[in-house]
Amino acid sequence: MDVSQYRESPLLDEEQWAILLNAGDDDPRALLDELLVLFEEDVEERLYPLSEADPERDLAEIRQHAHSIAGSGSNLGACRLAAIARALEGAEDLTTESFAEAVNALLDTYAESVRVLRERVNGL
Repeated sequence: MDVSQYRESPLLDEEQWAILLNAGDDDPRALLDELLVLFEEDVEERLYPLSEADPERDLAEIRQHAHSIAGSGSNLGACRLAAIARALEGAEDLTTESFAEAVNALLDTYAESVRVLRERVNGL
């Protein structure tokens, strides 16, 4: 699994972000802040067990966590995170090295996504 192809892809889905901005009633900041907190809780709950998994023994668990991260990322518009997670979910021959690279890419992309999303929410 090669995650380098995702490094240049867009971090956020601007169309999804626009939908979320327009979904809130009078206070989109409150809604987006709540969604961001839920996103952080969900992804962080899955990243640790994912990072501790063994790609040779725990493939079903890896796929389950990756699937959930992809869904959470898509819902909030974190499209690069979602793409990496989907690639991990569908990976057939994970080596220890390729798995570690994918997890590191997820961790880095997650941190960057939260930083940018938090800046956007705070700027509303």
